Amino acid sequence: MALARMFLPILLLVFAVPASAQTLPPKAQESFDAAFRLNLQGRFGDAIAKYEDALAIAPKSKEVLLEYVVALRKGSRLQRSVKAGWQLLEIDGSNPAAWTNLGNTFLAAEAWESAEFTFDKAATYSKDKAFSVQNLLNLGYAQCDAGDPEGALRVFSKALKLDPKNGATHIDIGIAHSRLGHKQEALDSVKAGLSLVAKQTDSRAQNAKRLGELVLKRLEADEPVRTGRPIYRQKLPDSLAKQPAKGKAAALEIEQECAHAVDIGKGRLASLTSLERWTLQVEPAFRESTSSEPVTLTFTPPPGARFQMLISLIDEDKSLEKLEEEAELAGLMIQLQAGKKAEKVELRELTSPTVQGYYFSDEDEKLRGKEPAEGDYPFVTQGVARVGGISCTFTLLTFDIEEATLAPLFATLKGLAVKTETK
Repeated sequence: MALARMFLPILLLVFAVPASAQTLPPKAQESFDAAFRLNLQGRFGDAIAKYEDALAIAPKSKEVLLEYVVALRKGSRLQRSVKAGWQLLEIDGSNPAAWTNLGNTFLAAEAWESAEFTFDKAATYSKDKAFSVQNLLNLGYAQCDAGDPEGALRVFSKALKLDPKNGATHIDIGIAHSRLGHKQEALDSVKAGLSLVAKQTDSRAQNAKRLGELVLKRLEADEPVRTGRPIYRQKLPDSLAKQPAKGKAAALEIEQECAHAVDIGKGRLASLTSLERWTLQVEPAFRESTSSEPVTLTFTPPPGARFQMLISLIDEDKSLEKLEEEAELAGLMIQLQAGKKAEKVELRELTSPTVQGYYFSDEDEKLRGKEPAEGDYPFVTQGVARVGGISCTFTLLTFDIEEATLAPLFATLKGLAVKTETK
């Protein structure tokens, strides 16, 4: 198990206020409650739309904005999450949860300086020392796994000043030293951390204990302490990185398109661009550095544009002839599953400077002339392609196969590229 996974739940906290504490108008409260339920179900696009319905009625609701920031982050809409975070802080600037939620978005974007600034602010307003320390540990751990152990040590030193007896801090310092090749310092720090957490019984200390024991075992065996860096990357525009002047948050601009990058292992990043208003979920979020399991990207539009696009990136290079065979077989299988007579599949080529492959479209005849239920799509467009030494499969679920519907989806597919990451 990647080490970072032990702390993943802390990064995904939703700072919610119970419904009984709300002072929202009834319609806004109804949308807010629905958004919260959708958020818990992982339906972030639908949740975002409901939060926006509530904000249309109560635009300065601290409770709605607090959760809205998190839902946007989980839907990979980091630009809008930052903007909403700054807007909330204009209304509720002394709320440590608001600063932390914004900091977690900066953390997801690997915007280290901005994350540190917001976590420092959270510590200023919070009386919970453990809460403030954990924010800094999350930041330092992420920096360390992203290849900046020196920066991580500086952040961990802040956490140590807040609470010198926090065992997890000592363990994380040991991990950073191990990345720098400082074996003895690493061993000393991890052992000091284990000595401290041995006297504690809370769940956070027990997680730290398990982590420390694993790290110590690897250090003593001269094995590398492997990383658990998130697979997904997204860089924020510089205009969002710093706190805007008072009253200017609403004027922050959101770029129309969003550039996504996905770590596919072996030092390679797959990149593609989509419309910013689409939500994106990436699975798995973390993985072992040696794993070659496929990565699946699921794009969903806001309500009103009904489609879903799934792209799976597979670490296997295939010839165009092999891809053509796979596309034909997939088309035949869809026909058979729909109870149709298997006929020759009409394949079309997908070509761009970076992508070559084949695809086909088919219709679910049972849905013809009917209003599909939620989750049903009358048309499927499916294909396989090669890009930069890997393969990908893609599925487009749509309500029609008109040019206007498919064009933005294929634009995203054609922009897919793979490059070697440089440090």
